[in-house]
Amino acid sequence: MVRGRGEATEEPQALRSVYVTFGDEASARRIANVLVTERLIACANIFPLRSVFRWDGVIKDEAEWAALLKTTSDRVDALTARLQGLHDYDVPCIVVLEPSWALPTYEAWVRSETHP
Repeated sequence: MVRGRGEATEEPQALRSVYVTFGDEASARRIANVLVTERLIACANIFPLRSVFRWDGVIKDEAEWAALLKTTSDRVDALTARLQGLHDYDVPCIVVLEPSWALPTYEAWVRSETHP
């Protein structure tokens, strides 16, 4: 954060992680490939998980896939809009996380991969 006049402002290319769930591995991989190709993310970690939730009044217990996407703060709006357009869920889980610390060389790599 850059501080000025007593207010915190966000660095334009600060590291962000975006957590997203998918119904299957193929969807997660397909969308991750699109996002890397378009330089909206530097990389995606994709892994299986189990979700328990209520949908339309019914409690569900289902296998899903999650991705942790690495990007920068100035790419978040474009990334989340693109994700919503590509995703097949009616209400996709898309959560933007702000890391409290990251290895500076890793942050630099993410910036270089998302900003041609």
